[in-house]
Parts: sequence; structure tokens; C-alpha cells
Amino acid sequence: MKNLLKSLFAVMMFVCLQNAAQAQFLFGIQGGYNGAVVRSKILDKESTSDLLSAFNVGAVIDYRFSELLGLHSGLLFSQKGGVDDGSTLRVNYLQLPLHLALNLDLGGIIPYVSAGGYAAYAISGTYKDSAGSEDLAFGEKGLDGDDLSPLDFGIGVGAGIKFEMGLELGLTYDLGLKNIVPNDVASDDFINGNSVIGIHAGYYFNR
Repeated sequence: MKNLLKSLFAVMMFVCLQNAAQAQFLFGIQGGYNGAVVRSKILDKESTSDLLSAFNVGAVIDYRFSELLGLHSGLLFSQKGGVDDGSTLRVNYLQLPLHLALNLDLGGIIPYVSAGGYAAYAISGTYKDSAGSEDLAFGEKGLDGDDLSPLDFGIGVGAGIKFEMGLELGLTYDLGLKNIVPNDVASDDFINGNSVIGIHAGYYFNR
């Protein structure tokens, strides 16, 4: 999976270089809803948590190589986690998405689809259950008390509509490929991963 991500990013960078002379750079902001779950595997048992209602917000860019091709990226504050048997895991990430987008300019509105990947780093988080709430510890030493690995990365797809006045409405799905269990206790029989469906509205200032 890591090799797949590397190849995907290499293709995106090649497209960037080939089309740089025609590029148009747009900058904006976005915010919206995250529906997050944690996918788990413990020994032979696989499960998915209930949906956690969370949010995303941040700065975004749309790098247009041509009317057809573009690159979507930015820096987002994105909440992930899940709900399970009365307990709630909520983790706050700084996330860098990178998607290659195909745009269809219909004159006034621009539908698009996109695909790519993301990298994210946890900056804080909480675990709540009937006994109370506690802050999470991030690191790669679960035997020393770390709760989760701070790094998350994966693949993603998206679709949406951009309007001539600068407004954007979009939908994304991110599938985490990184085991967020700390490295010293992670194994093929002990895996947790993030999945998030995001709905957002955005606005580009220099449309």
C-alpha cells in the first residue's frame, strides 16, 4: 500500500510539472461535517465502530493546470474516531490532502471528481466512557502508555460542484491505510484504522 501511495503522488507531481505553464492558483477556506468510524481487527475478529459525528475546517488550494485537470490540496483540522458500546474516541488531526481532480466546465458551474491520498498527524484527542474522560497519549510505545500512533495516512476520493462566484460544495471519502495502534504492540492480528466521509462547503477568494 505504501508503494501504491508513492506511485500515486509521483504521477500527480509529473502532471503538475507537465502543465505548470497553464496553471491557475486558487486559494480558499472550507468547513463541514465528518462522519468517522474506526475499523478494527483483533485476532480473527473484524469490526467497525458506530459513526462519530465530527467536523473539518481549514485552508484549501485549487491548482488548475487546464480546464480539465487540477490539483486539490490544503491544510485541514479534521476530527476522526468512532463510537462503540457507550465509549467515544475523538482524535484531532492536522491533515494534508492531495487529490488529482477532473473538472467539467459547464459555464457557471464546474462539477468535478478527484482521487489521491492524505497524510495526517494527531495533535490531541480524548476517550470518553461511563467512567469519565481522559486525554490520549500519542507515540509508538504502547507498552509505556501511549494510546495511539500519531501518524495516519491513506487514500481518498471526492466529488463536488464549484460555482462561478467562488462557492464549492463537496463530498470526500478517506480510507486510512495506517495502523494507528502504537508500533511496539501493533501486528497483523491487532489493527485499528480510520475511515471518514466528509461533507464540506468552501469559498475561493480569487476566483
